[in-house]
Amino acid sequence: MTGFKFPTLLRVVVLTLLFFAAAQVPTFAELKNFTVVNQTGRTIEAIYAVAADENAKPYEKNLLKAPLKHNKSVESEYNADYRYYNLTAFFEDGEVAFWDAVDCKKAQRLTIYKDGKGYNVDTD
Repeated sequence: MTGFKFPTLLRVVVLTLLFFAAAQVPTFAELKNFTVVNQTGRTIEAIYAVAADENAKPYEKNLLKAPLKHNKSVESEYNADYRYYNLTAFFEDGEVAFWDAVDCKKAQRLTIYKDGKGYNVDTD
């Protein structure tokens, strides 16, 4: 007689269920909309936001879809499951600015600006 015996079939089903249970199931992030404002006096080519929360799963997003000129703003979104982000801005001439652990939890606007000390970021 050919075919599966019940114990063999049961093992296959159990192993299959264990495989799917162990597989990483994608979660659906809560995306939050906010405005990115450029007050640097220069064009920003990209702004990368990397989740900096303790125990954060790898998450990285470019907040810009196109270069952002001075005094312009654009709507963007980020994963609201994380509160803190490390931000990196890339300017058109190759200069780079970094900010660590920016609190974005309640941010409705992210403003990047330049003062006498260098580049800064504010959230409100």
